[in-house]
Amino acid sequence: MTTATITKTDAQVREAVLRQLEWEPEINANDIGVAVEEGVVTLTGFVDLYSERVAAERAAKRVYGVRGVANELRVKPLHE
Repeated sequence: MTTATITKTDAQVREAVLRQLEWEPEINANDIGVAVEEGVVTLTGFVDLYSERVAAERAAKRVYGVRGVANELRVKPLHE
């Protein structure tokens, strides 16, 4: 018996991560960039709170096809 392997392209994974970030109520996805290479997601940009940074990483990890997440999000300073 053989099993079929279903894999997503990097573009499909990127779109799924973007949708997941938009769906999460605690994340403002407007300033978040998403890049995917061989299933590894890189999150870039700025968020307002550290909790938002963590939530974005968790959201990306929940997407099928994500093999890893490089969280390069930066938290904006309070006095900006």
